Amino acid sequence: MADDNLSTPISDPDRDHLHGEQSSLQSTTTEADPWGATIADGPPTLVDPWSATIADPSSLQASGGASPSLQEQEGARYVSESVLGEGGMGQVILVHDQSIDRQVAMKKLKPLHNQASRLRFIEEARIIGQLEHPSIVPIHDVGVDEQGAYFFIMKKVEGETLYDIIKRLKAGDETYHARYNFETRIQIFLGILNAIHFAHDRGFIHRDIKPENIMIGPFGEVMVMDWGLAKRISPHPSEASSEDGAEPSSLEESVRALDAITPGGSQSADFGERVRLTHQGELLGTPAYMAPEQAIGDHANVDMQTDVFALGVLLHELLTLEHYLASKDSLLTLLYGVCNETFSPREVKPHPSQGLPPAEYIHICKHAMQKDKALRYESVAALISAIHIAQSGQFPCECPVTFARRANNVFIDTLSNHPLVLIVGLVLVPLLVISALVIGLIGIINIA
Repeated sequence: MADDNLSTPISDPDRDHLHGEQSSLQSTTTEADPWGATIADGPPTLVDPWSATIADPSSLQASGGASPSLQEQEGARYVSESVLGEGGMGQVILVHDQSIDRQVAMKKLKPLHNQASRLRFIEEARIIGQLEHPSIVPIHDVGVDEQGAYFFIMKKVEGETLYDIIKRLKAGDETYHARYNFETRIQIFLGILNAIHFAHDRGFIHRDIKPENIMIGPFGEVMVMDWGLAKRISPHPSEASSEDGAEPSSLEESVRALDAITPGGSQSADFGERVRLTHQGELLGTPAYMAPEQAIGDHANVDMQTDVFALGVLLHELLTLEHYLASKDSLLTLLYGVCNETFSPREVKPHPSQGLPPAEYIHICKHAMQKDKALRYESVAALISAIHIAQSGQFPCECPVTFARRANNVFIDTLSNHPLVLIVGLVLVPLLVISALVIGLIGIINIA
């Protein structure tokens, strides 16, 4: 639920406060480069004044140099360079920050949106501002531009989305398969889990976890993006946020709600892409990654376990390279599958570009994707613990494959930690078997 303060529109004085004092350092002796303070008859012009160390600041005056002063910057601070992405509510623009001389990302709300959209946009900025975590993109500034559009400034994130990586893996790109083997994919998933766990610990749920909202940097950095549907968790689970809208009473109403805000209808040719889009209205989230409580619009029961379900769907797709409901061809059948069709590890088939994923992780997907919240992992912390147990090789035996893998792990651990005992056992067991066979053969001969 949004803060009460968010119900008040930003007034003109507030806009001035959001913009802040924009200034730059300029020497009084030169106007060619406001950042370059020149010391007369001294060292050469400083290209970067912040890198200069002055042992005795008074020496500037003693040598006849001028003291730097602050002057108000002329023109806009942020200059647009290109559009990075665009959605129904607004767009993300690559801009150049004139004051600090760097590229940043500006998320801007379209001016024509209603009060509820503006409040949600402000809440998104405030939520991101409270989530200072290495895997959550930081926010630098907020404001209102000359056209009255609300915006906030974020770090420019390098890399590619997890969705693009999965597409390359699915296409059989050998370079990507070498870079993103199963072990690396699990490490990426742990990075996502840590960010979401941090948000949950601070009292927020994401509600729109999907590969398109995960960025992977060139050095393996993991960034969880797009907190536009994030929600403060109510201390009273029965209380739903008024901003969530009315609840559909059936799957058919859910489909009508989605069709009303999504062009093309549920049977359109681009159905596969549409069910991956974020929707806002009576239903909040992305249909393909919704938990059952989201799919029926049960806002009062959307909580941390709802994010757990989406994380299970994401892990399944990351490992198998297929969505678990990829065969669905309409919104109604998709939402029916979300609510009623239980995922089974036996359904996983090897993808043409890779072998079968490790069975222990597929079983983790099964537990995270339980329709009944009582059977689902109760928290992201529990999901993280399950991943760590699987990595250690001590996972539970839930099928013949996990039994064989666990037995193999026990054998290797025993050989590593107690090699003498294992060697003696390997010698004695065959001797006992041979002895038993000999004794039995002698008995048979005597009887004959």
